Amino acid sequence: RRRRGRSRRPRARSPLRTLRFRRRATRPEAAMAPLGGLGTGSRGPNGAAPVRRLTIKLTKAPPRPPDGFEEEAWTSLSAAIDAIHDKTSSVRSDHKTPVPSYETLYRSVEDVCVHKKAPWLFDKLREKLKTRVKERVRELKSSYENSVGMDPVAFLCAFDTAWRDHCDAVDTTRRVFLYLDRMRVACGVHDEFRARAANQARSVHDALFAEPRSIWDVGVRLFRDALVGDNDEETNEEDSPSKARLARAAAAAARAESNSKQTETGGDSVSQKTVFGVGSKSFDAVRLASQGALLLIAKERSGESKDSRGLLRRATRAFAALGVYAATFEPMFLEQTASFYAREGDDLSVALTPFEYGAHCETRLREELNLCDDALDASTKKTCARVVAKHLVEKHLQRMLDEGFTKAFKENRVGDIARFFQLAKRCGGGKGGGGHETLSKTTKDQREALASTSTDASNSSTKFVDAVRRAFGVSLRLLGTEIVKDEQREKDMVMRLLTLKSLADDAVHRAFESGETFVATNREAFEHFVNQRANKPPELIAKFVDSKLRASSAKAAGTSENDSSAFVAIDHDAETEKALDGALSLFRHVQGKDAFEAFYKRDLAKRLLLGKSASVDAEKSFIGKLKAECGAQFTAKLEGMFKDVDASRDLMRAYNESLIGSSKTKRDDDDEDAQTTAPVKDVETYVNVLTAGSWPTYTALTLRLPIELERARDAYASFYLGKHSGRKLAWLDGLGHCVLRARFDKGEKELCTSTFQAAVLLLFNDVESLTAKAIVEKTGMDDGECRRTLQSLACGKTRVLTKTPKGREIEDDDVFTVNGSFTEKLFRVKVNSIQMKETEKETDETNERVFQDRQYQIDACLVRIMKTRRTTTHASLVAETFAQISFPAKPADVKKRIESLIEREYMERDRNDPQTYNYLA
Repeated sequence: RRRRGRSRRPRARSPLRTLRFRRRATRPEAAMAPLGGLGTGSRGPNGAAPVRRLTIKLTKAPPRPPDGFEEEAWTSLSAAIDAIHDKTSSVRSDHKTPVPSYETLYRSVEDVCVHKKAPWLFDKLREKLKTRVKERVRELKSSYENSVGMDPVAFLCAFDTAWRDHCDAVDTTRRVFLYLDRMRVACGVHDEFRARAANQARSVHDALFAEPRSIWDVGVRLFRDALVGDNDEETNEEDSPSKARLARAAAAAARAESNSKQTETGGDSVSQKTVFGVGSKSFDAVRLASQGALLLIAKERSGESKDSRGLLRRATRAFAALGVYAATFEPMFLEQTASFYAREGDDLSVALTPFEYGAHCETRLREELNLCDDALDASTKKTCARVVAKHLVEKHLQRMLDEGFTKAFKENRVGDIARFFQLAKRCGGGKGGGGHETLSKTTKDQREALASTSTDASNSSTKFVDAVRRAFGVSLRLLGTEIVKDEQREKDMVMRLLTLKSLADDAVHRAFESGETFVATNREAFEHFVNQRANKPPELIAKFVDSKLRASSAKAAGTSENDSSAFVAIDHDAETEKALDGALSLFRHVQGKDAFEAFYKRDLAKRLLLGKSASVDAEKSFIGKLKAECGAQFTAKLEGMFKDVDASRDLMRAYNESLIGSSKTKRDDDDEDAQTTAPVKDVETYVNVLTAGSWPTYTALTLRLPIELERARDAYASFYLGKHSGRKLAWLDGLGHCVLRARFDKGEKELCTSTFQAAVLLLFNDVESLTAKAIVEKTGMDDGECRRTLQSLACGKTRVLTKTPKGREIEDDDVFTVNGSFTEKLFRVKVNSIQMKETEKETDETNERVFQDRQYQIDACLVRIMKTRRTTTHASLVAETFAQISFPAKPADVKKRIESLIEREYMERDRNDPQTYNYLA
């Protein structure tokens, strides 16, 4: 290595290096040197040494093949072709030389092609193959013409044998002429082939060979020409979907539909006279072979063995390779298929039930698709499925739906419902039934025609799917209306509706694949029949929710001793949660949601005040779902009820603390004060303070409380009013309940009673017996309420009192005494109260309150509309009102509210037009 910074010495360029890497222009006269010597060229620039060039000339001419060598080679090749077609290794009589080996034959072809004789050799080969193919086809046709009783199936077998022999011969020949075949396929690099292809006439026959084609394609084309004949007008048609092919298929289906009406029962195939002409000059071997294939298919459809699938598969592949599948076989196949299934559909649709016929259609479609997959060309599958669906399903689908859908839906036969839906999707060219293949190379007109056909098929399929959807809606409405209007089974209405809802949702999800139109039909049907009976369904849904959220009697009896209204904490099982979700799903379809709110609020109040709620978490969870469904305004009062319960609990805690403090302060007072406070201390009190606007409206019942309860109530009233000045308490004794400790002959018991029952039982601390009339006078209760209370105490399941004389009816002279022999297993006993049970009067009052609230809402809506528009017509006002209200109403109801507003001078009629209203500020 040289030291860094030291300059390098430039190298001198040698003339030899320049000669190798630089190309210099030379003068013409110096381009050539004498033969065998060295020539001097022109000097280089700046007087450099001259550039020397070495030129070598051939002293001999290139070798030339002997004259006539190609004829000699062809003689051997021709003999080899004959031996291949004859399937022998011997020499035919017209050949004098034996057949050489495969290597010799291959070298002969290579030599001929190398010496630019490939076009000549190809012409010889084509003519030779043409002669041998004609001989083979002639033997095939003569075997049928000369035979007696040869059916089309036997001819199909002969055709299959001839075709396989021809394919084997062409394949072997191609391997011998492989060098020529490769040159032919890649003829774009061979000038002579290119020139010859350009100069040939563009007739239909010559155009096939003007294009670069392999020897295999030539052999197949020659076999087709020999088999079909030159008179076929469709020689150049390719075996691929096209507009003409679709037209032929449609024509075949239409022709089959007309022929099916004229064909007698039992004739499964088209007559031989129309399929092929026997004895005519133009012998159509393709149609005869196609007829044999159709006979095999007909036997298979009749239930015979499927062992012929291999022969069918080979035959259809041969038809496709020869280019006659779409032109000849497929129209015949579709025509026979349409005729067969048109007859079968007419016969079996009457003989079988809708479910059996639907299963038969599904089986037939599956069998035809398997046949297409196993033995036919892939292009036939969709068209075949469409033809089968048209003649087997489309004509009879409506009858199946009319006779079987309602029964299948009622019996929860989801499989049959799904089958109806899938069959409808196949009708009219739907899924798997008549879609058209996309063409790789089509004209603009063809693409537009195919797009139009696909759109029409889709619309037609939608028509049949809509028929299933309508049947689903009709069946659902029929069953739902029957449930809602069944007054004798009102108690089971909600459970039956939930069962129907489960069936409908299951059918939509599993059978109809959760389609949007079916989901909408399901929703519309439920909205239709759930609102058939005004406020009855909302009332029953509210009762159903109450039954799920209410604690049982045994659980209610297990409340704590220190807090008789404490909630019982239980786990809300999955079944109850599922039932509440189902009730909420029915609630979504109810138009009178205000009626549900009124009944639910009444039941919720009883559960909260009487300590009957099974779980606070479950209550709040359901209210949260209602809030998410209807908004915060809908549940504002319900949430206010829970706030009142929580506030009452805090007040009671403060009240109890005040009692403890007051007892310490007055411990040293006089005996009179001690006697006054003693009953208050002995009676454990719990009071719920309710906000009037959040809770249902209750009727105050008169009751003269015993002195102990009266003093306890007054003590709490003084505490509350001292804490909240300016407020007023209205006591609702009908909603209270008490726990009494009673001493019977067989021990002490704790009795859980209502306030009315406690007032009656405490009377017997001073006397042993009382008449009914005396009890009414001492308690001050309403006569009917007192009689119901006495019935619950003396005539119910838990008989704390005895009645003389015995009986269910209460008379004024009946005498009541304490049942000293009362026994019960439990220490705490619940005494059921008849007044707690819902009566017709309470239901009517709730409905009346709902009606009044709706009137107020209609009034507010009318005033709001008139205030905005100032002037409007009657029709416009009524329409706008119905658009804004969320509950069902009649035009007559709105008209009455308009008259009421006119009387109260909120609006007036126009003096010139009575149908116009003006707003009065």
